[in-house]
Amino acid sequence: MIRNIWPRATRQCGQFRKETDFSKIVKRSRSMQIHEVPFPAPDDGPLKGLRVLDLTRILAGPYCTMILGDLGAEIIKVERPGHGDDTRTWSPPEVADMSCYFVSVNRNKKSIVLDMKRGGDILRDLVKQSDILVENYVPGTLEKLGLGYDDLREVASST
Repeated sequence: MIRNIWPRATRQCGQFRKETDFSKIVKRSRSMQIHEVPFPAPDDGPLKGLRVLDLTRILAGPYCTMILGDLGAEIIKVERPGHGDDTRTWSPPEVADMSCYFVSVNRNKKSIVLDMKRGGDILRDLVKQSDILVENYVPGTLEKLGLGYDDLREVASST
């Protein structure tokens, strides 16, 4: 027997779903999907004007960049094609087919889908336009893709 262990959160998310028109939140284009979580970034904050490139997933990294977004930074979250962040499916409870956990730690973020094996040039362009990069991959993963610290430091310093 499956029991809902978060009945209060489910009620809150269900009420939120009824009050919000999510069709305005999800925007699509041919080259990528852009999702904006329905919590607007603060109009001002100590980090307003900073752009953060978010290569994080699961728990600690998204929480870190959530705080930066709450403080006014613009967050661009890079997700893998087909699946996105693993926490999108951590439900119940859910809002607009996304887990409440995902919605909560990814508020104030813009999300793009990018295959980093093939889209290294796109990622390098994003690095050029960003002030901060946050990632939490297993050590050595980005280096194998040619996107390690030394590689991206050269890209960022060339701007």
